[in-house]
Amino acid sequence: MSENIEIPLEQSEAVIGDMTLILGARCIDGVVLAADRKFTGTDTIGGIHTTYNNSKITGELDGISTGFSGDVGTFQLFTISLRNHVNNTRDGLSFDAMMLRVSEIQLEFYNRNENYRYKVLMGAASKYSRVNRSSLHYFESDGRCLPKSEPKAIGSGSPYAYYFLKRYWHENQTTMIQFAQ
Repeated sequence: MSENIEIPLEQSEAVIGDMTLILGARCIDGVVLAADRKFTGTDTIGGIHTTYNNSKITGELDGISTGFSGDVGTFQLFTISLRNHVNNTRDGLSFDAMMLRVSEIQLEFYNRNENYRYKVLMGAASKYSRVNRSSLHYFESDGRCLPKSEPKAIGSGSPYAYYFLKRYWHENQTTMIQFAQ
């Protein structure tokens, strides 16, 4: 019965121009991923480019959403690689296989693009769980994966977001709608 909610965060004048933010939470009725619209990328000369778009959260497989923080160019390659894996897998793709593939892609890109790193939050619907509960997972740049029972924020704005997350999120009480608000 649980679903994933994806919410683009609006730009705020109170947020410093260079910040980016992605929030994820496992709530009592599902998983929420929310992201701002800011993308930053660094070219080989070292110039930082900023654009705004609504595709910071992707969903290559029904019921699984991924959001990222870091270099947009590397994340684009991650998304293509993950999408190709899903499309080329003829049999049903298990959640564990998906998790392993994300970790493998992260490690490969970590070794190949060490100056252009990114982190991933993944929310999965309850249909992928043996205990019928949605899940939230945090992937470090090198592919390590940590399941999260508390909300997680990634991006340069995450230290500021934790104040609100600690104040308003309550374990085994907060619904997806409450978190989104």
